[in-house]
Amino acid sequence: SSHLNNYKSFVFLGSVNTTGGFSMARLQNLFMDERWRMHVVRLKGTVCFQHDLNNRYSIQMSGRQRIEVLNLGPWVSTRRNELACVVDVALNDEIHKQLLGLLECCVVGQLEYTKCFQYPATTISNSDFTTCCEKDFADAVQGYKDSITYFRLTGTERFRMTEEQLEKKYCVDLRRANELFVRHVNNLEGSSLFLAPSHDFNGCVVMSTQQFQKVASHNFSTMNRALRLVFEYEFRGKIPQCNCEL
Repeated sequence: SSHLNNYKSFVFLGSVNTTGGFSMARLQNLFMDERWRMHVVRLKGTVCFQHDLNNRYSIQMSGRQRIEVLNLGPWVSTRRNELACVVDVALNDEIHKQLLGLLECCVVGQLEYTKCFQYPATTISNSDFTTCCEKDFADAVQGYKDSITYFRLTGTERFRMTEEQLEKKYCVDLRRANELFVRHVNNLEGSSLFLAPSHDFNGCVVMSTQQFQKVASHNFSTMNRALRLVFEYEFRGKIPQCNCEL
């Protein structure tokens, strides 16, 4: 029983029509930040992201801090955010209240993102990716950064082919490759990143711009580990003399 006393749980509920969707950037930069996610033992539920209000997403986080984010398709019922969370309170008996407060801060009301198709100032310095666009909203009152970046794994520079050649001639499924990339980055041990899949741009990846810029300029190792797994699964064997080593 003493062991069970180290854990507390809470359920976060909210109607999207009343409170709005989750900011993808805030979930990454606040709740999923390394300082906080180390206390989360289990997280499971469905959410609505403010950048994609029409689609329902599931989020699941295991005891090994591995995350799964899936796009479940259009809502067929009332849009709601529902997240159940189990927290380790051994080091801080109030940590569950703080985490619940952080989740509440991640809901952004009825803010509207503005879509910007210019490439961001900092792009991933890797020829395997194409930066698609940014969506941005700066909440001047609360001071949070809600910018997100859409980028896409293509491999066009690596293989010196167009996307059309990769998909039609060699049957590489780039939409599937990007879904796998999201899964691998979120699941890799030691990863503190939080990515979501998107159907935009024929399948791409959504990420906090703040984290995107950090990864682009300082730490690409997690991305490379995920890339190796994607190339092994989706590219190798389809493309002659596939250069899948990173």
